[in-house]
Amino acid sequence: MAGKMRTRAETKPPILERIIATLSPKWAFDRQLFRSALGRNYDAGANDRFSGNWMPVANATAEETAAPYRDRIRGRARDLERNNDLVIGALDTFDRNVVGSGIRPQAAIQKAGGDQNERLNEQAETLWKRWAKPGNCDTTGQSTFYELESLVMRRKSTDGEIFIRRITPKKEPGQVPLLLQVLEPDLLDTVKTDNGANKVYGGVEVNEFGRPVAYWFAKEKYGESSRIPADQVLHLFKKTRAVEFRGVSELVPVIQRARHSGEAIDAELLATRLAACFAGFIKTGNPHRTSLGRQETSASGDRLETIEPGTMNYLSRDEDVTFSSPGRPNTSIADFVKMLDRRAGAALGLSYEAMSRDLSKGSYSSARQGYLEDRRTYKRAQQYLVDHFCQPVWEWFIEAAYLAGLLKIPNFYADPERFVSVRWLANGWEWIDPMKEVQANEEAIKSGQLTLEETCGARGRDWREVLEQRAREEKYAASLGLSLDFGSTQGAAEQSGNGGGDDDEDGGNGGNEGGNGEEA
Repeated sequence: MAGKMRTRAETKPPILERIIATLSPKWAFDRQLFRSALGRNYDAGANDRFSGNWMPVANATAEETAAPYRDRIRGRARDLERNNDLVIGALDTFDRNVVGSGIRPQAAIQKAGGDQNERLNEQAETLWKRWAKPGNCDTTGQSTFYELESLVMRRKSTDGEIFIRRITPKKEPGQVPLLLQVLEPDLLDTVKTDNGANKVYGGVEVNEFGRPVAYWFAKEKYGESSRIPADQVLHLFKKTRAVEFRGVSELVPVIQRARHSGEAIDAELLATRLAACFAGFIKTGNPHRTSLGRQETSASGDRLETIEPGTMNYLSRDEDVTFSSPGRPNTSIADFVKMLDRRAGAALGLSYEAMSRDLSKGSYSSARQGYLEDRRTYKRAQQYLVDHFCQPVWEWFIEAAYLAGLLKIPNFYADPERFVSVRWLANGWEWIDPMKEVQANEEAIKSGQLTLEETCGARGRDWREVLEQRAREEKYAASLGLSLDFGSTQGAAEQSGNGGGDDDEDGGNGGNEGGNGEEA
C-alpha cells in the first residue's frame, strides 16, 4: 500500500500545474504537450511502455560491460563452433578466404640508395621457409607458421582474443632462435587487480594512459600467474571502444540466433521422424480382429506388426483404416532458414551466398556485387592479420636471425625499419568471369591504373616470380623449336630477336667493309 501511495505522489502534478489547469485548462494542455515533445527529441531515448524495461547502464566502461559475461560468451561460442552448422560454415568461410593456404612473406630489404638488396632478400626468405616448417616455429612442434595463421584467426573470431608469446630458446647452429607460443585467454589471471602503480584488468596490466605493459598468465588454469612484458606478447582482438583491454567473441551478434535456429531445425527433423512412424490407424468394432498386414510375436510375447510395400491386406467388414497425413516436413522451413542465414551473414559482414553456399538464385551482377562485398570483408581481416601478427613476427624473426649471425646485416639497429621491410602475399580469389576480368586488368595496366605487382598480388602471386617463370617457359619452348603465344610480350621478343639478327648481318657486312678498308 505504501508503495502505491508513493507512486501516486510521484505522478501527481505539481501545485503550479494544478493552479494553471484550474485557471486555464488550454494553457495547461499546451504546457503538457510541449513538455512531452521536449522529452521525445530522440525516439530511441523514450521511456514508454514499449521500452520501459530497456534500461542499460549508460556510463559503464568497456571492461565493466564485458567482464561479467566474457567467459560465458566464450564458452557458448565454442559450443556453437563444435555443434552448430551455421557457425561452423561461417568460420570455415573466413578461414578459406582470409588465410587459405597461408599469407606468405616476400622480403623487401633495401640498400641505402633505395634499391632492393637481392642478396639479403634471398637469404631471409630461405631462412624463413626453413623456420616456418613444423617443429621450428611452434612451441608444440605441431604446426607450420601458416597453420598458426589459421589458428590465430579462428580463435580471435570465436574466443574474441588470442595471445602469441615470443620465446627465444637455444637452438642448433643454422637455426633461427625463435618460437611462438599460442596462449588462450583462459590462462589469464582475472583475479589480480593491480601491480604497484599500474592497474590490472582481466590479467592485462596497463599504465596511466591505458597502454598494456604486461600480461599475467598462469602455466595451468587456476595456477599461480607470472608477469610477461608486453613487448614479448601479441594480443589480437577486435577493439570497439576507445579504452578497451580485452576482447569479446565476434560471434556475439549471432550466438542466440544460431542456437535457436539450430534447435528449431532439430525439432523439425524430430517432428518429421515421428510423423513418419505413424503410417495408419485401425478402427474396428471387433476386438478379436485388430491386425493389419503381417503379424508376428516376439520371444517375450509382444505383438509385432509390419506393413510391406506392394502388399494388399483384406479386412473384415467391421474394420477400417485411416492413413496419417502429418504435414511433415514443413515446406516453410526453407524460407525460415534462409532468413536466418541472411541475418547472420549481415552481422558477420558476409553475403547470404557466402554463408549458405546457395548459388541457385541471383544473376551474374548480383552475385558479383555480393562477391566484391565479401572480398572487402576478407581483405580487411587479412590486413588486420598482417599488421598485428605476421609483420611483428617477421620483425622478431629478422632480429633473431641477425643476433644468431645467420643474416649478415651491417648496422642493423641503426636503421631497423629498412631491414625488416617485407610484402605479404595473401591468397587471391578466382574470377567470376575470367575473360572480363583479364580484359579489364589488361586495360587498367595499359592505362596506368594498375601495376603488374597489384594485379598479381590480387591473386596471391609474386610478380617477379611470374615474370621469371614466363622467361623460363619461353626459353625452354624455344629450345624445343616451339613458340608460346604470350601476346605482346612474345611479339616484342620476336621483334627483338629479328632486330638482333639484322644487326648481326649488318655488323658482318660492316666488318667485311672494315676489313676491305683495312686491306685497302
